[in-house]
Amino acid sequence: MLLGLSRAAWIGYGIAMILLIVMTRRGLRAPVRIERTGVILLTFVLAVVMLGSIAANVTSASSGTSVLGGITAKFANLTNVTSGTGHQRINELNTALTDVKTSPIIGLGANTYGIHHPPVIASRSSKNSYIGNVWLRALYESGIVGLALLFGGLLRVLWPSASVTGSRGELAPIARALVFAGITLAIAYLGTDDTLYMWPWILWGLARAARVLADRELVVMRRAGRIPSPELVEAYPY
Repeated sequence: MLLGLSRAAWIGYGIAMILLIVMTRRGLRAPVRIERTGVILLTFVLAVVMLGSIAANVTSASSGTSVLGGITAKFANLTNVTSGTGHQRINELNTALTDVKTSPIIGLGANTYGIHHPPVIASRSSKNSYIGNVWLRALYESGIVGLALLFGGLLRVLWPSASVTGSRGELAPIARALVFAGITLAIAYLGTDDTLYMWPWILWGLARAARVLADRELVVMRRAGRIPSPELVEAYPY
């Protein structure tokens, strides 16, 4: 994500990190040995990338043609919607919302944006014939019904339950990591279209599986300490 320089991914990562820090219980934030190792390795890798970029592209860093220059330029353009892909996303939004008014409930059908707005082959600066915003694409293709189903499905996968935010079980850190990554993608896809590939859906599936296992582990831990409350039994009827 850092080397790909996707603006939406940077924004999604930042928001998800804040949510992770705010919603995780204080007692779970103390870094253990493996977390310290991860932070050290990540810092080391980023330092090597930065130093290598500077050494190999000192003269081109300011022009944005090196990794360092690209990252610097991306920070400068995080909120830019007057040119480039930011401006393109605004145009897509306005065009798509205008079309959706003709069929807001069930949408206009899969992959129909390119039919209604075909690209101009003769122009290299023509607009894309697809919608980059995944949520907007769901609304355009399947209407309010499809958007609600997509949002509800991801909400069920990524909702920060007690097993994610407060459990000390062995599976909880895995669930937290996968849910954190899933939230990053869900936010980033407001401005990118990588759900055309398979791996984001695999990640969300793994996040859901980890959540289920972490929920079950939490129930076992609570039952080992005391008789579960009726609310707990209703919430986790395993």
